[in-house]
Amino acid sequence: MEKIDASIVARGRLAVLASHLITTSDNLQSSSSIEPSCVLAQDLIPPPGNLKGALTIIDERTGKKYQVDVSEDGTIKATDFKKITAGKYDKGLKSYDPGYLNTAPVKSTICYIDGDEGILRYRGYPIEELAESSTYLEVAYLLMYGNLPSQSQLADWEFAVSQHSAVPQGILDIIQAMPHDAHPMGVLVSAMSALSIFHPDANPALRGQDLYNSKQVRDKQIARIIGKAPTIAAAAYLRMAGRPPVLPSSNLSYSENFLYMLDSLGNRSYKPNPRLARVLDVLFVLHAEHEMNCSTAAARHLSSSGVDVYTALAGAVGALYGPLHGGANEAVLKMLNEIAVVENIPEFIEGVKNRKRKLTGFGHRVYKNYDPRAKVIKKLADEVFSIVGKDPLIEVAVALEKAALSDDFFIKRKLYPNVDFYSGLIYRAMGFPTEFFPVLFAIPRMAGYLSHWRESLDDPDTKIMRPQQVYKGVWLRHYTPVNERLVSAEADRTRSGVGKSCLLLRFSDGSFTTSFITTIGIDFKIRTIELDGKRIKLQIWDTAGQERFRTITTAYYRGAMGILLVYDVTDESSFNNIRNWIRNIEQHASDNVNKILVGNKADMDESKRAVPTSKGQALADEYGIKFFETSAKTNLNVEEVFFSIARDIKQRLAETDSRAEPQTIKISQPDQASGSGQAPQKSACCGT
Repeated sequence: MEKIDASIVARGRLAVLASHLITTSDNLQSSSSIEPSCVLAQDLIPPPGNLKGALTIIDERTGKKYQVDVSEDGTIKATDFKKITAGKYDKGLKSYDPGYLNTAPVKSTICYIDGDEGILRYRGYPIEELAESSTYLEVAYLLMYGNLPSQSQLADWEFAVSQHSAVPQGILDIIQAMPHDAHPMGVLVSAMSALSIFHPDANPALRGQDLYNSKQVRDKQIARIIGKAPTIAAAAYLRMAGRPPVLPSSNLSYSENFLYMLDSLGNRSYKPNPRLARVLDVLFVLHAEHEMNCSTAAARHLSSSGVDVYTALAGAVGALYGPLHGGANEAVLKMLNEIAVVENIPEFIEGVKNRKRKLTGFGHRVYKNYDPRAKVIKKLADEVFSIVGKDPLIEVAVALEKAALSDDFFIKRKLYPNVDFYSGLIYRAMGFPTEFFPVLFAIPRMAGYLSHWRESLDDPDTKIMRPQQVYKGVWLRHYTPVNERLVSAEADRTRSGVGKSCLLLRFSDGSFTTSFITTIGIDFKIRTIELDGKRIKLQIWDTAGQERFRTITTAYYRGAMGILLVYDVTDESSFNNIRNWIRNIEQHASDNVNKILVGNKADMDESKRAVPTSKGQALADEYGIKFFETSAKTNLNVEEVFFSIARDIKQRLAETDSRAEPQTIKISQPDQASGSGQAPQKSACCGT
């Protein structure tokens, strides 16, 4: 990660906020211009009704017939499938569901989503109505306790949260002791976990497993976490800006208090712009809860073990830290910056269709319609820009949305804007750095995590989560002394994969060996070539394929100018992993990185070939990239591959006339391509 100049961060935010550091009487009287959203159409959609019944299953393997009960909710018990067996040693059917696409481990009354209709409700209330009329703390109470609070309940609730907003000095000391360029999400995860140490009275491991049976104990932890989350987040931001933490105020609303801690510079009389505070509050409402997403599922999973609530929520925030979950709005900004102007949208759209560009901020795991939160956020953007000035990228965003929603390619795939499409623009307009965006997601989501934690404690069906697996490994073998073991070809392939190191050795040194040592972490070679009358030095990185080096290898994707996707033509699994690898590249590498698909070991006898040439060519055509088959052993097409990608990189740089970047070619293998570690930024001097 590049080092952050603290003074630049501080000055930059204050510059953005200059237009509203001092609120005028007009501002104080103005109300939010968020227009009411029509939700009457939702009244026309009835509940599913009683779906109780039974399924009759005929097992064609054995001819046996089974009956499985269907609950009134339309669910079946997964354990009922265990009785369906094909023989003595069959342990029964299992549901293979990677990513839990259609698995419901809990029953909940907190949040309802209908992705096909674009409906999101908290405890039955449409999200549009809550965004219009409610506040974050009121919504947090609703999520936690099932109903909107009365006036006295709301006052007591707001007071309890305010009373618990101060953070122990030890936590602030931990934050201050972290590196000045520590990512704020890393700081938040660490601080949340540390709260467990500072509040031993809330730890079932120390006070007994029945500790959380007490409503008083539960409510205290809920108020503590919701109160302290913005204070910790503000301290993390101020640490990044090189400024000391600011104590929370007891005279401001939840969102006003957060902005106060960020921007007051210790001036106790400072009051944030109420319109911006309201916008932030609405954003908090929209992000407060979203059913069983990755991080909420993590909170449920951890709390099922009986661990204290602070550790459970630290794990949830850790899941939110992942770029596939909490970092999507940052990717949207990156995409809009690359498009730059409205005139470039048609070319970008065509690139998306040809799988050469990635459209972020559209589509959702759940929604197959317009994300209802995105509609509200689009209106919020206008509100913010009316205060701090219009972001030029908003025109690009609006035009891109219009172009995508009028194109059959996206309509057929049900790709609509999601909550991340406009939220990043709002956060940037309010002066937040992009690395702080996921923190702004985490603060309000504490209410959702805590409501699920509370619900799980009262659920009689709650059990420690322990999913099944489908074992595909070796069935049985016996221990062999180390001096008697041999490295088999299969073991060697599992370990090092596809012969990429041999390809690099052949290209850089003109040699080949059959006893290549497995790459440990990262290796690289340098070769200077003559290309179109110019001498070009190539730095070529060779990444390890082993699981334990996954985080290291993905870190080197960012900054690579070209990547060779290498598979073994005799190993179909290595070919099948190419798609995973491409997804990893799309996540960590630049969008315009050059890629070539390479099928290695093409010299092998046809009887050993598992991937036909036509299959490799078809995959390359699908992604719009070049395809070669090579042999490091016979030197087949090795020079051609490296010269081809070098020429492609040179041509791209000449066409874009961009600033000089390190001439780096990345070689890796797809065996462990599905990792999701966050890739750090590398300095241009190293060319990695």
